[in-house]
Formats: sequence, C-alpha cells, structure tokens
Amino acid sequence: MVTVSMDRAHLGWRFWSAWMAASIISVIVYMMMIPVFFSFIDMLAPTLEFESISQDQQWILQAINFFGMAVLGALIGLAQWLLLRRYLPRSGWWILATAIGCIVPMQFGEMFPWRDPPWLGGAIMFMLFGLTLGIAQWFVLRRYMAHSVWWTAFTLVGWLLAFALTSIAYVTDLYVEPFDLLSAFIVPIGTSGIGMVWLLRQSPHLSNVRAH
Repeated sequence: MVTVSMDRAHLGWRFWSAWMAASIISVIVYMMMIPVFFSFIDMLAPTLEFESISQDQQWILQAINFFGMAVLGALIGLAQWLLLRRYLPRSGWWILATAIGCIVPMQFGEMFPWRDPPWLGGAIMFMLFGLTLGIAQWFVLRRYMAHSVWWTAFTLVGWLLAFALTSIAYVTDLYVEPFDLLSAFIVPIGTSGIGMVWLLRQSPHLSNVRAH
C-alpha cells in the first residue's frame, strides 16, 4: 500500500468545500463547452438534423453521448484529482477511472433501455452510475486506503439519494427544470466528498485528525 502524506488542516470542512467547488466548476465548464462542441459539429456536418435523424444514423448520437460523458467524467476526475494528489501521490488514474465510471452507465442504457415502468429506468441508471463510478475509482483508492471498499458504498448511496430526491419532486409536483441536473450532480458530489474525508481519516496514516 502506498504511504499517504497528510495535511491535517485540510481534512475537514475545507476539504469538503473544495471538493464540492472543484467538482461543480468542472460541470459548469462542461456545460459551457456544449455549445462550442455542437457548433463544431454543425461546421463538419451542416446538413445533419438531430431532431429528424434516421435509424441508420443513430450511431452518431451514440458517439456524441459517449464523447460527451467521457469529457464530463474526465473534467470531474481532473478537478477532484487536483485536490487528491496532495494526499494520494501518483493517483492520476483517478481521471481515467472517473471517465470510465461516467461512460459505462450511458452505454449500458443505450444497449438495454428500460421504458416500462418509467421510474425503473431512472432507478437503474442512477444505481449504475453509483456502482460503476464507485468501483472504477475504488481501483485507484485501494492502493492507498485500507477501508477503500467503503468508497463504492458512499458513491452508490449518493446516487440513490439523488434519484430519491428527484422522484419525490416529481410526485409532489415540486419539480422545476434544473432540479434533476442539480440532484444528479450536487447530491452525489456532496456525499462522495463526505466519504473521501472519512476514508482519509480512517487511513492508519491519518490518526488524530479532527473535523473543522
């Protein structure tokens, strides 16, 4: 197991806040890139109409979704790695692991769409995101932390909680347009931030660390 270097002053609310801020900023950067990306596609294929795309051209949409999720995952992974690298040396694989964790659920959903009942598809997708992200990132964390297996649980709980909040909003008619987007990112990011603080503190190299 790789020795973890420790800066106690950052393993509390400051670390969690930085984790949240970095992750959310990466999502904002991704959203700003979307119009640029589609403008580039318009230049390459000006006659392509996404609204009326034929069955034979569905692979184009799948390729765009694949690329988009890969970029989103890589951006989030990069933002989080910039924080983690001071504690977990040589952990750059975190970026690739996060990208893979975002790609796999989307591809699985494309291959096996669930339409009836409608809520089942959402539940499965949220669960897949939690599991695949947790497992992919666990492969990086296991080199550093004795209790790293709990990371998958933290990640899964975060995504299931996001699904629950979104479902409650729909059922109670409190849903507003960006709510699912906020739930799908902010809730899992917040939960994973709590999990990361806990895991860093549970490392045998991190004794006597207290919350801020």
